[in-house]
Amino acid sequence: MIGTAEIVTDMLSFIPVYSASLGIVSNGLVFGTHVDTVAEVAKDKSDLDQISLVDFIINKTVSYPYTLYQGVRQVTPASVTLVENGIADRAKEMNYWTPVEENTFSSIDDATYAVRCALRTSVLDICEDVNDVGVLLSGGEDSRAVLAAIPDGIKKTGYLFIDSYNREARTAKRIADIYGSDFMVGYRSPTHYLDQIQECIRLVGLQNEFTHVHAYGFHKKFRFEKHDAILGGLKSDTFLKGYYIPLWQFNATGSRIFSAKFKRYLGNRKSVIRHLKEEIFKIENRVIFSCDLLENVAERQLRHLHRVAKFRHSTLAEWIKIWPISQDQEINNFNGHRRLFRNCEPFLSSDIVKLAASVPPEWKIGRRLFQRATKPLLRRSWFVPHAGEGHFPYFSGKPNIALRFFCTKYREIYRKSHPSKHYNQGPWPDWDAVVKTKQMDNLIEEHEAYYGSLKAIFNNLPFSNLFNKTSLDSATKLRILQVAIGVKSASVI
Repeated sequence: MIGTAEIVTDMLSFIPVYSASLGIVSNGLVFGTHVDTVAEVAKDKSDLDQISLVDFIINKTVSYPYTLYQGVRQVTPASVTLVENGIADRAKEMNYWTPVEENTFSSIDDATYAVRCALRTSVLDICEDVNDVGVLLSGGEDSRAVLAAIPDGIKKTGYLFIDSYNREARTAKRIADIYGSDFMVGYRSPTHYLDQIQECIRLVGLQNEFTHVHAYGFHKKFRFEKHDAILGGLKSDTFLKGYYIPLWQFNATGSRIFSAKFKRYLGNRKSVIRHLKEEIFKIENRVIFSCDLLENVAERQLRHLHRVAKFRHSTLAEWIKIWPISQDQEINNFNGHRRLFRNCEPFLSSDIVKLAASVPPEWKIGRRLFQRATKPLLRRSWFVPHAGEGHFPYFSGKPNIALRFFCTKYREIYRKSHPSKHYNQGPWPDWDAVVKTKQMDNLIEEHEAYYGSLKAIFNNLPFSNLFNKTSLDSATKLRILQVAIGVKSASVI
């Protein structure tokens, strides 16, 4: 039938779907997976939502289901929406999965086996009938486990993008050698992310942080199209390590991973609300935004919180950052890369997601579940420490107390004995240095003329003051610049 369709979204909206009305006259709808495109087709591009702008700048994401555009909304995750005659009937929206709190495992050993099987199955499915794969490799443990799970006989090439050949690169090279992978390094210039800011905004959309598209530019340099798939270790920490269980809730002591106080905090909605409001009404936010706008942001955040609390009561603080996954800014890594090459992330598989929703949070803390599940994969590299944190991924928490201590001490001694080698040892750039570059100054100057329509949002502060005379962190300054660039262009696509 003409004008009839079913709109199906994935379990957590890893690929988000947005909708907007085409207007009263046409009585039609537009759906799409790129928020700027949907706004463009619906002729809603210039109608920016001020509350969402503030939300994005201070919280890194826009509260579900809102977007930066007044008339555009995100469609519910894990849903099927029936469209008849161009009209979406919300009464006919069906949810096929909800991540309810339900522990389906009798022990952590049972959950370990399920995660191990799910990860291997995910990697095998990606590698079926392929001959050549790439891996977005790091000196950590997530991509290491994925590399180890790739079947023998498949050509593997690890890629790392870095400022200099530092500890992260040396560790990644050791891992690649152990698992029989080629290894390529892409070196970033100090202004790498600023040089491609407009292109990356177009990829992920104005309301998503552009800084997560790490492979942009390198995908052409290394000809990623030659690979049948490019794998990574994205979101292992979110689903299997309790990354979004807030540290302000954590009160474990001694050998007890989860104290009773910790559990009470997880189930205490008032504590979560109090912390949410404290973050929104921080002094630096009150300096540049009006209290009315901050109140509206808090109201939207609280609506989202109460929505998630209906099915995640005792793990509310964790899951308001996971459901939908658009509330986690790091998913923009996948949403940018998937538009550049065949990016396949094993930890985003439906089985992993279901497992993450059905295990107690105490099993995730301290890498317990992840370490047990990936231990067989990490055996060959048991002697290689994590490049950043210094623990040895093969081992569990107790052995790593001593191992990490000695590794950290060794690094301190090395750093003191080699004072000329004090440079960034991690995988990411020094963002404080990035925003102090001449290129950043040029971009600020170039887009200052387009700040007029935003000035009221920022308490009428001069544009340059937002970057030079506030206590905002570097990431926030980059988001402000991103919004100004979006306002400049009538078409971001």
